[in-house]
Amino acid sequence: MLPIDPPLLSDHSSVVADVHCASSSRASVNLHQVHNWRGFDMEAFADDVRQSDPFTQLPADVSEAFNCYDGTLMTLLDKYAPMEINRVWTRWYDIECRAVRRKTHQLERKYRRLRTVEALSLWRKKFNDQRRMFQAKFTTFWSDTVNACKNPRYLWKCVDSLLQPPQHGTSSKLSAGDFADFFRTKVQKIKTSPAATPQPLIADRPAPPLSTFEPATEDEILTLIRTVPSKSCPLDPIPTWLQKCLSANIAPVICPLCNLSIQTAIVPSSL
Repeated sequence: MLPIDPPLLSDHSSVVADVHCASSSRASVNLHQVHNWRGFDMEAFADDVRQSDPFTQLPADVSEAFNCYDGTLMTLLDKYAPMEINRVWTRWYDIECRAVRRKTHQLERKYRRLRTVEALSLWRKKFNDQRRMFQAKFTTFWSDTVNACKNPRYLWKCVDSLLQPPQHGTSSKLSAGDFADFFRTKVQKIKTSPAATPQPLIADRPAPPLSTFEPATEDEILTLIRTVPSKSCPLDPIPTWLQKCLSANIAPVICPLCNLSIQTAIVPSSL
């Protein structure tokens, strides 16, 4: 039996019911996991790194040594910068929001580098401005979208599209055979294009043979860490920018790892 409320200001009764709807799995598209760097303690992290297993006693096996290094850093990173779930607002998040957020991140990095009261004040002010702008963008987007639908039919259609994330990817009329033919023809053209070109003349020149490797030094490792681009990928145990900040602490263990790989002539499968 469903309860029916008597009409008060209308001549229509309302039927009251509880509907149990399972949450759609598509909502996870708007969620992603990131490290929480707000409470990150660089000094405590560096202390734990220096006292960890690969820095006190490196395993003799190459694969175990590299796995110990990666696993230790990832475990410490999850301890000091745990993963959290953030919601991605793709509908109202525009170029202006992206620019403000980039400026906020710049001021945050400046404060973490300088640790001054002025830098902290500028960062907090910009963060508050960003929060207010994001809230205004969010409210304006939903209000304008709903108010633009005068017809109830379009209103329900609009609400349905807003509550469901956009479907990525569209069907293509091209088959797998069409793709294969395209690349096969492209490679064949590349092979036949230089057929009429005369062969180059390559003169032999003497060169000393490479029969041994010189062991890596900590100074070389430090130079490489500090000069590489600050790019990262999911395979890295810690972000490159953090590795640069801890280069003096990490170089003493990366150096024996490199030398161990050279001495045993083994490159771990993880690399």
